[in-house]
This record gives sequence, structure tokens and C-alpha cells, in this order.
Amino acid sequence: PVGLGKIAYLINAGKIDSHELITMKTLKDAGAIGKQIEDGVRLMGRGAEKIKWPIHLEVSRVTVRAKAAVEAAGGSVRRVHYNKLGLRALLKPE
Repeated sequence: PVGLGKIAYLINAGKIDSHELITMKTLKDAGAIGKQIEDGVRLMGRGAEKIKWPIHLEVSRVTVRAKAAVEAAGGSVRRVHYNKLGLRALLKPE
């Protein structure tokens, strides 16, 4: 799981571009989540008050609080599902 506060921190640090679509690969490459992703990424509402600009995310699961916070800032959250092979192709395209 990854909280909105951590995403806001990484955007402020310049590791994530808030103008681009933020995918699970983006989060992994920025260090927001560990290397071992079993069945996707869950977006949590921790630090929701730190999101003050629109961001667009693609994650496996999202809490109600996180989705509401992102949408209140003008952003969007799209839920996507990958099987194990698809997730591996997304995270390690080489």
C-alpha cells in the first residue's frame, strides 16, 4: 500500500511528475513501494490533506478516502487489474 502523503512528498522532491499519469511502475521507480509487488498497489488515504493539485493515478485498489481526496483536488483514480504476467510486464518491461 502507498499513502497519498508519500506521493505528495515524492512529487515535491521531484521524483514524480504530477502532470503525467502516475502508474504502479512510476510509484515503483520513484521508491514509493517496495520491489516485491504481489498483486498490485493499494492507494491509501494517509496524508490526503497534502494533495492540493490534480493528479491522475492508475492503481489496483483504492480506499474511499483516497479517491475522494484525489477527486476533490481535481484529479482522478482509475482502477486497473493485471494478472501476474501482465503485472510483471508493466513493472519490468525489459
